[in-house]
Amino acid sequence: YQRRVHGKQWYQRRVHGKQWYQRRVHGKQWYQRRVHGKQWYQRRVHGTVTSLILCPESWNVDEAKLDKLQAQSKGTSGGMTGGRAYIITELSSQDVCGIFTERISTSAREIVTLRRKGAIETLVRELREREQAYLVSPNKLKEMKLSEMKINSLEVASTINDKKELKEALAMSPCHDSPGLADSYREVRRRQHLRERITQLSYAVSDNNIWLIKEFDQRIKVLQELCYIDDRDNSVQLKGRCACEVSTCDELIVTELIFENVFTDLEPEDCVALLSCLVYQKKGGMDESYEFPEELVKAKEKLDAITETLGNVQCKLGLDILPAEYKRDSIKPAMMHVVREWARGRPFKDICPYTEEQEGTIVRCIMRLDETCRGCKNAARAIGDQLLQEKMEEASEMIKRDIVFAASLYIE
Repeated sequence: YQRRVHGKQWYQRRVHGKQWYQRRVHGKQWYQRRVHGKQWYQRRVHGTVTSLILCPESWNVDEAKLDKLQAQSKGTSGGMTGGRAYIITELSSQDVCGIFTERISTSAREIVTLRRKGAIETLVRELREREQAYLVSPNKLKEMKLSEMKINSLEVASTINDKKELKEALAMSPCHDSPGLADSYREVRRRQHLRERITQLSYAVSDNNIWLIKEFDQRIKVLQELCYIDDRDNSVQLKGRCACEVSTCDELIVTELIFENVFTDLEPEDCVALLSCLVYQKKGGMDESYEFPEELVKAKEKLDAITETLGNVQCKLGLDILPAEYKRDSIKPAMMHVVREWARGRPFKDICPYTEEQEGTIVRCIMRLDETCRGCKNAARAIGDQLLQEKMEEASEMIKRDIVFAASLYIE
């Protein structure tokens, strides 16, 4: 009865409680941030911990450097107390060199959250005393054993043991106590950085960096098969220069239409109607009720045959293309009658009832058609076809008019 009257959500909150409901609705991460706080969540997710760092005297840190550090690093603060600088910032697990058994009793809330000066001064004083004791007797500070850390992960335990062995090997190295260790380490680090950079650049210019190298080689073979590039030195041929001028639709189909002289017997308005099959993006067939000229119908049949041939060539040379799908995805003739009537001078309000598409889709299609006509005009110029160049220029002028190409609908 309660679930039926008050609803399922109300029933879940009443039976399981508010906390259970919040975790279920908002997710575990949202609940953890709300209950434990943002800092706890950052430490758990990103593996960071808020730490107070006592800066060594060799760093020569002054108030100017602290101000610059606080301006560059968000969430970092610092100050001077007793002649020593300290920094409060977030550290990742990679920044921690070791965990020691000795503890200092303090209030993390007063230091991290409230940033009370008295608590910070007390902690810095304690750290300085530990520092002096460590310099006098380095063995006084003992690192926490693995069993005391209560770590159950085998991977973490193995990493800690590896680190311990590396520290022992470092202490036995003859360079460990060398006075020029810092300069030598800086030089070795610079060389290692250069080696890594050389490796990255070598990989960047290699064939291994090209994920689609196989598809790239297959498309090169397609261009060679269709005589767009030379099969000996891959130099660009006449059909390749023609295809370079087209960018708003499938370059191969438009180039084959030009070289098959499909546009020769068509009027300018029929040319843009045929090109709309390649520009329009949505599915749909030709309007059977509209009377298309016989030349345009034959040109549409040639377009289908050319597209099917291109699909077969690409499939034969190894590309993951099915000829039927390639034809279906490339040719969408639903806008042919709309574009043709617009090119013949019909007003925009009269062509809108010809299709169920919104006015913005019609405008976008016609504007892309104008770019395609200019691309075909440049392609005709590249191959020296003066008649096609003039026809495409006329077609572009026929559709580039009225509200479709208005500079602003609020002004004109």
